[in-house]
Amino acid sequence: MNEPSDQGLAKAMDQFWNSLQDLATNPEDGGVRRVVTQRGEALAETFHYIDRSLKNVQGEFKNQLNTNGSQVNSIINNIQEYNEQINRIEPNGYLPNDLYDKRDVLIDELSQYVNIKVEKIGNGGNSKASAEGIAKITLLDQDGNPLKNENGENLTLISEENESRAFSFNFVEHEGQELVSQVNLTDQEGNSVSFNALEFNSTGSLKGTMDANGQVTVENGTVVGEPVGDYYNMVNQINKMAYEFAETFNNVHEQGFTLNGQQGGTFFDMTNTDEFNAASLIKVSDEIKNDENKIAASSDGAPGDGKHALELSEVRETVLGDLDGKSVQKYYESMIGDLGIKAEEANRMESNTSELKSSVESNRQAVSGVSLDEEMANMIKFQHAYNAAARSLTVVDEMLDRVINQLGIVGR
Repeated sequence: MNEPSDQGLAKAMDQFWNSLQDLATNPEDGGVRRVVTQRGEALAETFHYIDRSLKNVQGEFKNQLNTNGSQVNSIINNIQEYNEQINRIEPNGYLPNDLYDKRDVLIDELSQYVNIKVEKIGNGGNSKASAEGIAKITLLDQDGNPLKNENGENLTLISEENESRAFSFNFVEHEGQELVSQVNLTDQEGNSVSFNALEFNSTGSLKGTMDANGQVTVENGTVVGEPVGDYYNMVNQINKMAYEFAETFNNVHEQGFTLNGQQGGTFFDMTNTDEFNAASLIKVSDEIKNDENKIAASSDGAPGDGKHALELSEVRETVLGDLDGKSVQKYYESMIGDLGIKAEEANRMESNTSELKSSVESNRQAVSGVSLDEEMANMIKFQHAYNAAARSLTVVDEMLDRVINQLGIVGR
């Protein structure tokens, strides 16, 4: 959103309002009129840029979601392969520790994408008591409860029989945006379990990406309910703001008179525009761009009257019902304020989660990790013990040599 800065939408709107106030002072000045036209074009282009930038990020989220889904599927397939290899080795009485380690690394990686529960299922035979067996992976929701399939059974990414499921996502175009509509989990036989995007609540980066992009519920090919999502909301708010601003400004502009005393026309061309696409289509009308004298600055048709230009500048503070009872200015300030609060909360949660993760990782390493300092101390201790034992054997050897070979030889 590039706020606060000298290149954001707030600055472009300030310059547009200021140009109208200058016009009220000098309504017959052609240069001032040209500035109003140029400021209007700059404002429209700023709306275009913001809309385009937000939708570009949405497109990146869509690609990222598909890429992450492919990565998750690859991880699941690799875990499945390690399960198969472990299943062949353990019944022979061996412990494939290297395969255990590789599988654990993949399970850690998978847990970053979705919430999971891992159970180790023994495979019988001559397996040792410490053998881990197959890793069964169950998909959990945000509360740690298993997600269910259509039969009410726990939904597994890898089952006890080492059968896997793969992720895929459906998208739908709604209000000019590509939104996630469905999450699919397909087994190796092609049978799918599908969730409406809003019902899929397994925490992790997959869900986070869906929340950021925007998601919607679709039933029988029809969008049901209100879409949600950070970028969806921002795009939607920008479009609504652009539409209400342009419509209100045009209505006021049409009540004034041009420099030639004619009734004012539309300042912004809103052809084929609605509250879902206004930010990408808003533009200054060709009539105004071709002749700045068509700007309706007069309230009574007199060339030297600029009262109506002041009324146009006051649109800035006009309360609009479709903007939650706020003016254009206040609505935009509220948008940026909400965005700042969300960003602050997200940064705080990220920091807290990182600390918790670091603490858990430290506890894990205390149990299963290797301390180089401790191992070096043990190595020195064992080396001294070896030297002491070797010295003892040397002393015993020397004593035996003296008793057997050197005693009783006097007089020979």
